[in-house]
Amino acid sequence: LKFPLKVCSKSYVYCFGKVITDRPGFHSQRYIYPVGYKSSIQMPSLKNQNKKATWYSEILDCGGQYPVFRVWQEGYENDCSDGNTPTSAWAQALKKKESCLSGPDLFLLSSPIVRYCIQKLPEMNSFSEYKYENFDENTTIKKFL
Repeated sequence: LKFPLKVCSKSYVYCFGKVITDRPGFHSQRYIYPVGYKSSIQMPSLKNQNKKATWYSEILDCGGQYPVFRVWQEGYENDCSDGNTPTSAWAQALKKKESCLSGPDLFLLSSPIVRYCIQKLPEMNSFSEYKYENFDENTTIKKFL
């Protein structure tokens, strides 16, 4: 794959990262949270709602049982928001209620292309709780490939 990988209009993945297998907090039944994963999307700027800005999302390993989810707006890297879930990081960054957001969507983790690529990472066969998806008949993946 060539990075940045365009996932959809103005949404990119820069790195799929590395799967962590020794700590269960780095995956759920629905998502894998690879360390080093980084994506971006275009959304309204917090500084000027009439302008679009690039927002970055990244998954970090700070040594704990769970990943740290980090979000920041381009140009404001020192003003990042960290959370213990993708949704909490985005809610903090956008100063909105968590019930109004989908962190996995904003991290692009719910994209079929991203899920497909993450499932192809080394060590992915180590998870018992994660529900693997069959993308054989997925039209989005067929176009991508």
